[in-house]
Amino acid sequence: MGANQIVEALKERNEDFEWYPTTQEIVDRLAGHIFKKRTYGRGEYECDYSSVLDIGCGNGSFFEKLDRTEPQKFNETSDYGKMLRTRYGIEKSFELCERLPGDVVIIGSDFHEQTLIDKKVDLIFCNPPYSEFELWTKQIIMQGNCKAIALVIPCRWRMHPEITYALKKRGMKAESLGTFDFLNADRRARAKVDLLFITADDAEFDGRRYRKEANDPFDVWFDETFKISAEKEKVYEWERNEAKRQELVAHGDTAEMLVQFYNADMEKLYSNYRQLETLDADIFKELKVDVKNLKAGLKERISGLKHLYWDELFKKYDKITQRLTSKGRRKVIERLQDNTAIDFTLNNIFQLTLWLIRNSNTMFDEQITDYFYSLCNGETIHRYKSNLRWNDDDWRYIKDGFNGFHSQCERDEHRKKLKNIMLDYRIVVQAWSNFRDSWSREGMSDDCYDFLEDTYIIAENLGFSVGRILPKDKHGICVEDWRNFDVHLTDGSLFANIKLYKNGNRHVKFCKEFMQKLNVEMARINGWVQDKSEAATEMGMSAAEIERFWGSNQKIEITAGKQLLGLPA
Repeated sequence: MGANQIVEALKERNEDFEWYPTTQEIVDRLAGHIFKKRTYGRGEYECDYSSVLDIGCGNGSFFEKLDRTEPQKFNETSDYGKMLRTRYGIEKSFELCERLPGDVVIIGSDFHEQTLIDKKVDLIFCNPPYSEFELWTKQIIMQGNCKAIALVIPCRWRMHPEITYALKKRGMKAESLGTFDFLNADRRARAKVDLLFITADDAEFDGRRYRKEANDPFDVWFDETFKISAEKEKVYEWERNEAKRQELVAHGDTAEMLVQFYNADMEKLYSNYRQLETLDADIFKELKVDVKNLKAGLKERISGLKHLYWDELFKKYDKITQRLTSKGRRKVIERLQDNTAIDFTLNNIFQLTLWLIRNSNTMFDEQITDYFYSLCNGETIHRYKSNLRWNDDDWRYIKDGFNGFHSQCERDEHRKKLKNIMLDYRIVVQAWSNFRDSWSREGMSDDCYDFLEDTYIIAENLGFSVGRILPKDKHGICVEDWRNFDVHLTDGSLFANIKLYKNGNRHVKFCKEFMQKLNVEMARINGWVQDKSEAATEMGMSAAEIERFWGSNQKIEITAGKQLLGLPA
């Protein structure tokens, strides 16, 4: 869909918040500045920016154009081709968010509801609405927690004292990389703009110039918000107490209720700090209280509040996260929380959850593949009828167990070279350990616990109703004899028998239908077969069986997902 059609769709939804996609010319100029060619080696490009936040990211066109720049093309196959690989966005329009690439994580919606001080990235980019560019520019400069800021703003920015003030407070300088227009843009406009690149200001020492660190954005925000001049020695540690969690549970689990509690707690926190403004400075001196530690204390408490409420939200929204394996859950958490702290607003909850739903289907397929390979060993693999290569010399190391590999990760990567294979329903999983104490077999290891939990999750995603009750908790407390135990479906039929051994091996005998579904879905997801007919031929199953098993890895639709999570329409 072209830009004009998108604009019409935005207008129909009343979401045209001055969306003017950045031109390729502007992106090329920025890329030429941040990707610098080395003067040694093989002439490769290097860049100090591995993560970027686009504020007002629209449909992600900035990232797409950045990927088309010459430095990126030059390094598609090198390590430097992974620059700016971690991508975040803030966008208010739901219409545009639905068009974002899956690798862009929305960490905020309405810019006016966001704080940037705790969203740490390498580069912030913004092409703001020009009707209020001064407000946006000042806030980004004052709060941007990053190495550099790139802004596309009207040339008259020099006439606005608030922007000059913000640069001075942060100890930063603005360099214009060029002047541009939008006469030939995806969406045409008459605006004349500068591409500003903002970094910490230089300083002179002993006759030499060097790059300083910009003033901490939290310190600037604190000084602007609270007028306290005193000293403090001790940081008051924020604890997420159980009483608060019980209070949240007692008042319901809706997103609106959580946001109300969060806003009340945040207002109370700010109010308490504002009360300090009324105290005489001599009192603080007598108590040996300094502002630096007050700032650190408030920073910890704000962070603690955000984590408390996001943690509570994810507990209540477990309809999706419970369908992710241990690796998948870790991936989601790391993706959302790595170097960022998302403001707890209803819009952000909505956008974040939609991102999770949209990307969950991809993760559901990825974890099928990961789980399948985790079951592979030389004794339980069967090749497709047309596949004569899986048991060649390259496979002998895996058949021999861990011999020849320095780590399990190395062995796992070697497994993933295998193509066009099936698994028997009788499996021997080779692992390092099943027990915390391998001699006495006391307590189940975390790795073994995750394997069992992942097995139940994969089974449920494939349509098996497993009574997901592990034979112990994750802290190693035994509740039954779980060295040799059966797992039943909720209808009472046997799903699997599992035996855990002292040497780390896990012998599993699955019901045949589970392994048939896993084999068919592995083939479909990875393109080992092109259609159902080929699957039946290659895997030796009937057409009726393939029809029943094909596409059984259950997905979540956006509309159903919103209802599932209890989000407002």
